[in-house]
Order: sequence, then structure tokens, then C-alpha cells
Amino acid sequence: MSIIGKITGLFSGVKNPTFSKSDILAVQQRAESILRAFDASLNAANQSKSRRTRENELQCARDGLVELKKLAHKFPFLQLTNLKAVEASIISVEAETLALPYDDFANTNMTVVSDRASHDSLMMRGKDMTSIERHAQGLHHLSSSDEQAALMCIQSCFRVINESIEIARKSSNLETKISRLDVARNKLKEARKQANQFALEVDGFDKAEEEITKLNEAMKAKTQTVEENLNDAFEYWNRNREIIGGLEFNATMQLRTPLRVLEWHGETHSDMRNKPPHIVKEMWEGGWAPKIKPFRELEIDIDELPDNSMASDIGHVIDSEYLPFLITVRKIVEMPESIDSRIAQLRKMQMPIEWESYVSRHGGIEKIIDYFFPLFVQTIPKTSAAIAGELLRLKLGTPNRIASTPDAALLAIKGIGQAKLNMIRDYCASIEGDRDSIRLDKVRK
Repeated sequence: MSIIGKITGLFSGVKNPTFSKSDILAVQQRAESILRAFDASLNAANQSKSRRTRENELQCARDGLVELKKLAHKFPFLQLTNLKAVEASIISVEAETLALPYDDFANTNMTVVSDRASHDSLMMRGKDMTSIERHAQGLHHLSSSDEQAALMCIQSCFRVINESIEIARKSSNLETKISRLDVARNKLKEARKQANQFALEVDGFDKAEEEITKLNEAMKAKTQTVEENLNDAFEYWNRNREIIGGLEFNATMQLRTPLRVLEWHGETHSDMRNKPPHIVKEMWEGGWAPKIKPFRELEIDIDELPDNSMASDIGHVIDSEYLPFLITVRKIVEMPESIDSRIAQLRKMQMPIEWESYVSRHGGIEKIIDYFFPLFVQTIPKTSAAIAGELLRLKLGTPNRIASTPDAALLAIKGIGQAKLNMIRDYCASIEGDRDSIRLDKVRK
């Protein structure tokens, strides 16, 4: 968003017998000082990508404008020109600001719920298993081998529960949070079933359920934030209807933005009786923002500004040019087909010359493929490139191949010890979908 103009012509130069030369000079100097601060604040707001910074700077600019208007009203020799255009500038930057989250726009990987759902590391592993006690009613049905098998199963479930909760806590992706909490719930249900089947009492169930509930509440709070952002835009429109003509939906220009969001980019809503539809699930996906009326409708005799550039994952782009590329890519990766089929279509995608530049700025088509469909071994937590490479060399690139490989063979790989082996086993067990694919489907819809 560019600043349309500045307030100029502060001092008319017309002699006014009511005020002395010293009075006029003092007022002029005061007005020029306010104007310098006003321009600095408006420029700072225009250039910042932080919503908090913008709001603070815009408030300073508005305060300065109010003081300038008071001076002009009190001292007739002080004239403010281009005032409507400048006020339109402030309104325009304010409208754009409402679409930003309360963190840096560029920081798309910021953990969202850690402050609401933080906790000490859960301790539901071996030491909890040692405190198991059996109910008397099931004692004679449980052999030592049955008990050992049940304990191992419950202990494995707790490892997956811990890992799933940790991933859900740290991820900034709402779908990831939901899916990992579903895994944690299912494993908790499985562990409880084992405990009930063999009449075992196990510590840790309540703690796990409490943590899952806490994360769910944090996600609900995040959804409310999306609702509040829409309400802010709608209320702002109502308060400034003489300048704002409606609401416009702006999608985030990123590969990860779902097709359902991208296809709404640029849509307008002009019905003041009803709020616009809900499009986004998370703030980073985009949002509705006030749309300023055409300049000539505001009696500002200047042409409309050309298409604005928008932030994206490859730097600033013209949204009208970059959007068709994103939509085409997302239509391919969101197809209900196999990973291999979608990868093949990405590789043979017909591209205009300007799209080749976008692909290059993303690091090439293979980088785009890896973004949506990473190699499974490269997603294993805390696994070095050397270990991932060795697994691939041994043709152990899928969850099922690793799961069917004996412990001794995996422990023979440099860098894999018993703790790492347990973690790999648990991670493989948590993978759903096509477990025989060398790649994972990381497309968020």
C-alpha cells in the first residue's frame, strides 16, 4: 500500500493583521514539527508488516492529524491542502492492517498455542509401568507373558501419545494439531482397553486426557480469534461507511494456502445487513478487509493505484499474476489421486514463461514436490540426513519396510541406538494412509 500524498501548503503567506509575525512563525514551526512526525508515523505504518507496530504508528498519525486540524481551525493563515487524499491514505493502511495477525506477517511458523497449553514434559514411560497393580478379580486369568505383552503395548501407546501431544503443541498448522490429537486420543483409548482387558491400573491416563483437553481449548480460542478478526473488519466498515465501500477477501499468497481459500481472493462483500461468509480456518490463511471506495467517488481527482504487490513465500508478487499459478498448483496437489500421479502432473504442468520464474524462485519443481510430498525418512523427527540416506540406500524408505526390519539390522546403522530405534518404531506406527509409499502426503486442504 502506497501513501497517496502528504499535507502541503501549511503557510499561506497572506498577511493577517490579527497575528504578529512572531505568532505566525511560531505556529508555522509548530505545524511543520507535527507534520514531520505525522509523515514519519504514516511511513512507518506503511512499511511495517507487524499489526501492533502499524496500529501504534497509525494512532500517532491520527493524533497528529487532529492537532493539525485544530491549528488550522484556530489560525486561518494555516492552510492544509491534499487533506482528503491523506485521510484516504490512513483509511487504506488501516484497512490493510486489519487483515494482519498480531504477530509478524512473515513469521508463518510461529507456535500459536504454547503459551496456553504449555506443560512440563509428560512422564508416561517405563517408570509409570512399574507401578501397575492388578485388580483382584482378574488375577488368575493373567499369566506373566500376558502381563508383559500388555505392559509393552501400553508403554508403546504412551510413547505415541507423548510424541503426538508434543507435535500438536508445537505445530502452527491447525490440521496437524487436529490429526495428532486424534492419534493421541486413539492411542489413549487403546491403552485403556488393554488395561481394562487385563484388569490393570496404570498411572498417566488422566494426565494425558488433561493435556489433550487443554490443547483442544487452545484451538477453540484460536478459532474465536478468526471470528473476532471478521467482526473487527465488519464493524470498521460500519463506522467508516462514507469512505469504505465494502469488504474484500485477501488470501495469503503461499503454496500452503488451500484451494478453498485461494479461490476467494479478490471477492467483495457489499451487504451491510449480513456478515461475509467464513472462509479461513486459521488467521494466516487470509481474511476480509475493508475496501476503500474509488478515489473519484471520494471526490479525489486522481487515478486509481495499479495492482498492489503482496507478500508471498517467494517475496513480493503481483497477486493478479501469482494467483493463477498458485491455484493451478493447488488443483493438482489436492486431487484425490495417488501421490505418484500428482507428482507426475506437477512435472508435466504447462507453464507460461512468467510461471517459470515463480518455479525457479521456489527452488525448482522438485523443491515444490518435496514441499507437498516429502520423503518419509526425511520426516522422521531428530533424524540426520546421513541416517535418512542410509535407510534409503537399504531400501527402507517406507513405514512398512522399516516396521518389518529386525531391530538388529536397524541398530547396525550408524547413529541409531536403542532410544533412536524406539522413536523410529513409534513414528512408523503413527503413520496412517499409504504405508507403502516412499513419500508422505503433506497437502493441507
